[in-house]
Amino acid sequence: MIGCWCDETFVEKIDHARGSRTRSQFCREAIAEKLRTLGISVHEQEANPPDRAGKGGPRHTIYRVSHHPAALNEASPTPPSRKRTKKSK
Repeated sequence: MIGCWCDETFVEKIDHARGSRTRSQFCREAIAEKLRTLGISVHEQEANPPDRAGKGGPRHTIYRVSHHPAALNEASPTPPSRKRTKKSK
């Protein structure tokens, strides 16, 4: 993976030029084009994104339950509920 920080105005120019392509795809194509102008052979498949099949997926968060006794505001009683009063006419 290659990542780089760019000035905000530069990113705006990229967004304007890339059209419906993603930033990543635009950058892959720009790098491939630059390599070709330098005389380096780059096949079209090399500029395609890597296959993500079978990688990643939803992450599962494990929530740990504290077994410590309640402290501070956890032990205070719940505040009284507010009852609605009818306005007299």
